Formats: sequence, C-alpha cells, structure tokens
Amino acid sequence: MSDTKNYGKQKNTARGVLFWFGAIFTIIAPIFIGTRFNDPSTSWVAALCGAFITFISKLDDIAELSLGPVRAKMRETIQEANATIEQVQKIASNISEPMLSTLMAGNFGFRDGLGLSHRLDLHDSLVKSIHEIGVSDKRISEMDKAWARGIGVIYYRAIAPLIDGREEPNIINSNATKEQNEAREGWDKLLDFDNWQAPTPDQMKSYIESIRIENTEIDEWIDDYRNYIETGEIRRRDIFVTK
Repeated sequence: MSDTKNYGKQKNTARGVLFWFGAIFTIIAPIFIGTRFNDPSTSWVAALCGAFITFISKLDDIAELSLGPVRAKMRETIQEANATIEQVQKIASNISEPMLSTLMAGNFGFRDGLGLSHRLDLHDSLVKSIHEIGVSDKRISEMDKAWARGIGVIYYRAIAPLIDGREEPNIINSNATKEQNEAREGWDKLLDFDNWQAPTPDQMKSYIESIRIENTEIDEWIDDYRNYIETGEIRRRDIFVTK
C-alpha cells in the first residue's frame, strides 16, 4: 500500500514538472528562438511542441474526469490547476523580465542581427503571451520597466541629431555653428546611459526652449515620447524603427 502511494506521489510530481515545463516552454521558447535565430517558423514549432507537452501531462486527469466520480475529481483537478497556474505565472514572469532587458540591450550594444522592428514585435508577442496566462497588468508593468527606459533612450537619440543639424546620427556636422555644438553638448549631458535613463518629455521640452530651437520635428518626437509614457503605444512606428 505504501509503495502504491509513493508511486502515485512520484507520478503526480513528474506530471506536475512536465506540465510546468510545457507551459513555460510554450511561452518562452518562441521568443528566445526568434531573438537568437531570427526564424519565425521555428518559433511556432517550438510553441506547438510546448503546448503538446502540456496536454500530454494532463491526459490522466482527462481520463479520470470521464471515468471516475466526475464532480469530486473535477473539483480536485480545478484546485490543483489553480495552484499550478499561479506557479506558472510566477515562473514565466520571472523569466520574462530579464529577457525583455536583454532584448532591448541588443539594440544598444551586442549586435545579434535583429532590427528594432523585430525587437518590438518580439516584445509585443512576449507581453501578450504573459498577459494571456493571467499575469497581472501591474506585474507586466514592473517587468517592462527596463524595456520602457530603453524606449526612452531611443526617443532621446532620435532628437539628438536635430540639435546640431546632423544628416547622419553618427557623423559630426562639420558646418555646425558654435551655438549648435554647445547645444548638442548640453543635450548629451541629459542622458544617463549606464542606467538607460533619458530625460522626461517635460525635461526635453524645457531644454529645447532654453536653447531657443524651434523645430517641428523635435516637437513631434517629444509628443510621441509623451504619448508612449502615457499609453505604452509607439506612434509613427514605421519611422521610430529607423532610429
């Protein structure tokens, strides 16, 4: 009798581990593969494999629901499922947070072959997946903090060449005036790059007014950045991804 109980516990433990692995694999693997190998088809195959693993882990429960005392077993299964879902949500959100930071970091340093447009798509896909398994908006917002700071840096960089009239962001304008160079130096000091901390839209606006630059394109970028902070939406996405 004791051996039977131990076997049952071991079986349930194994199935639980298999379920968690399948659920997390379904969410995380497609994003990781898409980031590292830039291969959407492989990502979807990984997602289907994870979903299949999750389904297989619950076959015994499905059989018992149909054959045993349905009501009691259903209640027990639902209770176990609720506990499992909470654990999956916690694990998935804990794994996703550093993934989002790494996804943004690749835009600033280590080049992995992904363009900004693809990074945005992967970010949106991961956040959607996390949301669909029930992770709260508050937790998603916490996970997304580093990513959001990175977006702020991109907006800041989009404005920078407009300060001293550069045609290309990384090519110095040899015809820039003394005032333009000084304005650009002041702008550069507003960024804390080590912490991905760009100035706020209000700070940007205040600085632009202090150096008496009137530029509608700068105003549009600041308005876009303000909109992102308020709504999480990237306006003029087709232009943003070129920065």
